Amino acid sequence: LYGHLQGRGDNNDELRFVTSALRQDIIEGGMQMSQYNLNESLSLINLSINVLVYVVIGCSAVQLLMVLINSLPWTNDVVRATTQSQKLIQLLPSDESESHGEHGVEKEMVLIPSMMTGYSPLDTGRQRILEAGIQLIDAIKDKETLQTINSSYQQLVNATFKQFQDEERDMLKREYRGSMNVTQEKILESGSGGRGVKIDVEDEEIDNDVEDHNDQNYHDEITCTNDQALKFAINPNSDPNQHNYRTHAREHLIIRQRLTILGDQLHVHTDGGASRMIARRNIIRLYDVHFSNADHAYAAVIPDSEKTQVDIVTNNN
Repeated sequence: LYGHLQGRGDNNDELRFVTSALRQDIIEGGMQMSQYNLNESLSLINLSINVLVYVVIGCSAVQLLMVLINSLPWTNDVVRATTQSQKLIQLLPSDESESHGEHGVEKEMVLIPSMMTGYSPLDTGRQRILEAGIQLIDAIKDKETLQTINSSYQQLVNATFKQFQDEERDMLKREYRGSMNVTQEKILESGSGGRGVKIDVEDEEIDNDVEDHNDQNYHDEITCTNDQALKFAINPNSDPNQHNYRTHAREHLIIRQRLTILGDQLHVHTDGGASRMIARRNIIRLYDVHFSNADHAYAAVIPDSEKTQVDIVTNNN
């Protein structure tokens, strides 16, 4: 090139050759640099992918470990709740169980002959109670709205309260044994066929020291048995000598208390209706023992002239 510029016989071909060689060298160098940059970029991308994969796997493992650690304290609670739910579900009536007798049990909530007393005010009032109970049972079974169930429940409460009040007024009017000088405290303290059995009209006139002595004996008896459940039991014996006004009124209080508890169960709506079904079954047999025993014991002191034939009362059933 220098010779060509100096005019020493160089021609244009030589210049073009040199130019072409330089251009080829530059192109090849550029291609090598591009390939190097491409390889480096791909290497960095692969490295980034691997790092990201490892990070994701690591974070997932850490999260899973944290979930396991945090869930361990809840295991017992979940198992217990599941067990309770399964037991409640088992209590729900199925179509098969209802077809084999569950519906028949509901029909048994009537004044069967063994509950009849022949005393119209007593039998008629109890029939109203059972009719209100059947209406509530049907509302629960048909899964009516809470407002409808509450209305039926309130009718049962009102019918029960009215009948029990009428019975107690009638007992006081007839001076049923144990009704003389009676107080609410004495009613609450009477046992289920325990201390109340020893009280009659004549016993009300005994000396206070003797009464205190009997009270102490009863207290010792309860302490020795150490069975607090007896204080809330209903006497299953129909012997008139094991009932009086105090024990009878006490059973009224217990039934009304149980009815209040069942009313609270009817308001539970977070267990798929299991509590309502349990309440329904308890309502069916709530009055049976009292109607079959305490009411019969009281009816035994009512003169036969005031009674009617049981067949007349059962016509409504």
